[in-house]
Amino acid sequence: MTKILKLLVITLTLSFLSILTFSQQPVPDKPRILISTDIGGTDPDDNQSMAHLLMYSDRFDIEGLVSSPSYGNGSTAEILRMIDLYEKDLPKLLRHNSGFTPPEDLRQVTKQGRKGNAPYRGITTSTEGSDWIIRCAKKVDARPLWVLVWGGLEDLAQALHDAPEIQKNIRVY
Repeated sequence: MTKILKLLVITLTLSFLSILTFSQQPVPDKPRILISTDIGGTDPDDNQSMAHLLMYSDRFDIEGLVSSPSYGNGSTAEILRMIDLYEKDLPKLLRHNSGFTPPEDLRQVTKQGRKGNAPYRGITTSTEGSDWIIRCAKKVDARPLWVLVWGGLEDLAQALHDAPEIQKNIRVY
């Protein structure tokens, strides 16, 4: 019983110390993010996620919105439609906070990625979306670029194939 108690105390102590260490790491005020989404494809989950993201756009530096539909009819048109809806709600949001991303800025970073699956090897030719991932990842910034993949990985795979040096600048979630 005492061995179990000692083990429990050691485990709890180490857990507590790791929490303290982790909590001391600086968190950027606004993480840099790029969304790769199959929005408009086979299910509405990305529309819901995009609406949620836009309502919290004051918390992120949104550097890219890439339409990357492996299946279905996803396209930049659906991202732009969601931005239009956000723009209608923006006056209400601005009553609470002034830091929301302007709709025009979001439109400028909306890019079309690969439509459909890549071949078995995972890559084919670059797209506007994969080129944009590279451009954002090469931007000089102390913060990493978080690539949030809500759909296929084809554009990210293409970007890493075309510019493998960007891997040190990105984090994929």
